[in-house]
Amino acid sequence: MTKVQNNNYITVQGWMINDLKLKGTELLVYAVIYGFSQAEGQRYTGSLQYLAEWCGATKRSVQTALKSLTDKGYIQREDKLINGVKFVEYFVGIEKISMGGMEKISTNIIDINNIDNYINNKTPTKKTAKPTLEEVQAYCAERHNKVDPAKFYDYYEANGWVQGKAGKPVKDWRACVRTWERNSFDTGKKVQAVPDYMIADYESPEPSASLDETKEIKEMLEALKNA
Repeated sequence: MTKVQNNNYITVQGWMINDLKLKGTELLVYAVIYGFSQAEGQRYTGSLQYLAEWCGATKRSVQTALKSLTDKGYIQREDKLINGVKFVEYFVGIEKISMGGMEKISTNIIDINNIDNYINNKTPTKKTAKPTLEEVQAYCAERHNKVDPAKFYDYYEANGWVQGKAGKPVKDWRACVRTWERNSFDTGKKVQAVPDYMIADYESPEPSASLDETKEIKEMLEALKNA
């Protein structure tokens, strides 16, 4: 009489094939034992015949598969002597379950597969430092300055929106507008182009230069304009 009933089932998961590289009798034997090891303390205590029927193999083939799985460390074996009778129990350790079981099962769920994309799409990105021409125009109008928004925009657009000798990305374009405003870059006079690194200290909302340093740099800028 067969020991496998019509309502019995085993689950072969993809990671058993892909990660453990199991196939044939070893795969089915492992799947049966894994199914009996889902909770701590649970073990497979059935017979070789039960495993043989699941695998459609001989008991000798099952014994060979059990030894191979044990040698690979995929399953563990424990011998018990009860009332003078030797019993053999097989189980998959909890660490094996956490390695392959629940974590691997979750990768077959579409929602879990898409979780990284969901997080990336929902995570707010940093506000870009690059404005539109319309934003520059609106800001200049708000400050009632004489900066030419188109000239400002074209200058930084051509420059790749970097500043300073090191070519660091512009972090605050509004501060750059205020720098142009303070230094009268758009007064209509023919002036020599001033490298960004000459005005790097002025491109923060709160200039850190001392009064003497500010005066010295302004004098340098005036000299360049009049050259």
